[in-house]
Amino acid sequence: MKYFFLLATITLFLFSCGNSSDSKKENKEVKTITTITYQADTSKSNVLWQRDVENKVENKQIQIFGATATVSMENVAYTSNGDMPVLGGKLVYLNDTLKEMELTVNFTMVRLFSKSSSQAISSEKFPPSLMSIKTISPDTVANQFILKGDLTIKDKTGPVEFVATIKKAENKTVSLAGTLVLQTLNWPIREDTNEANVNKDLITLSMNLVFANRVEKTDTIK
Repeated sequence: MKYFFLLATITLFLFSCGNSSDSKKENKEVKTITTITYQADTSKSNVLWQRDVENKVENKQIQIFGATATVSMENVAYTSNGDMPVLGGKLVYLNDTLKEMELTVNFTMVRLFSKSSSQAISSEKFPPSLMSIKTISPDTVANQFILKGDLTIKDKTGPVEFVATIKKAENKTVSLAGTLVLQTLNWPIREDTNEANVNKDLITLSMNLVFANRVEKTDTIK
């Protein structure tokens, strides 16, 4: 009788352990990751640029009414502007948190007294420029974020950082408005890279972007 009682107790114990193990497996948390990607709406997005230049000395041979003339000026200041057509891009949320952004634009630079042209005003078309943002952090103001990443112009890639206002519209589109200022001496934009001849040469990029075509993907990790 004692042996039968002992055997029954052991069997009950093993059965309880088995149920406990199965219960732990069933109660194990399953992590869900939701990735939401918005594509840049190129028809509604625009990037405007303005270049403010102050050169100490400007010497240039130009064609005026069919004749060649030499222009020599000191403390030359001028402003040029234009737009960068948006070619594509995306904005990615990970579990409702802004994760990354990409933007590709066309870039044509207007030049005054270019070394490569006999005209007073000329333009140069650059290869498509790519901005890749990998860090997006909330700022102290509502809907404002600090964006950090890399910008590629021609064959040069360098770090960029700027503040942008990012808002969702009924979960269908996302708008981004931000301003990025570039020092041209840090990029392959200037023809004359002699820093001693430059008082100021800045390019301000004003971005007004719309991201749409929302695609949601959910993954589970056990």
